Amino acid sequence: PTVIPPTSQYRAEADQLEKDIKAVQESLASGNAARARGECEVALKSYRAALKLNPNVPAVKSGLAACTAAAIPLTE
Repeated sequence: PTVIPPTSQYRAEADQLEKDIKAVQESLASGNAARARGECEVALKSYRAALKLNPNVPAVKSGLAACTAAAIPLTE
């Protein structure tokens, strides 16, 4: 990985990006665990939190789609 010196003008931005990446990973893991337990309402909250930080993570989008589809009642 690229190391950004502590005195760099970009250090604060890099630190925030690292925090956001970790938060997305944690929200995705939480969402996946909730979905695996069948708790889609809980999972949706986690997936939406991850999407706010980064709307371009395919795994978050697919988890959100799976729970959304599960929440739509089937009509006959």
